Amino acid sequence: MPGRSPAPPMFACGGYGIADERLLSHREITIHADDGPVPRLGDPFTILRDGGLHDLIVLSVLRSGLGWAARCGVVKVG
Repeated sequence: MPGRSPAPPMFACGGYGIADERLLSHREITIHADDGPVPRLGDPFTILRDGGLHDLIVLSVLRSGLGWAARCGVVKVG
């Protein structure tokens, strides 16, 4: 999309969490942090769970102070 920066936030530095209890039942996860760059709707992410890669996109973002939680939906499992 024009005007969008191509890179979503990087998670290598730590301080982020992934809640994946809805991965199998609803094909979604929640990424959350107490601070740091906030993802935008449509940002892509990839996680490794249950021996497979899951490509995700951000569906919604909730903010609370400096913290945030992003609900992400699975678009591909590889």
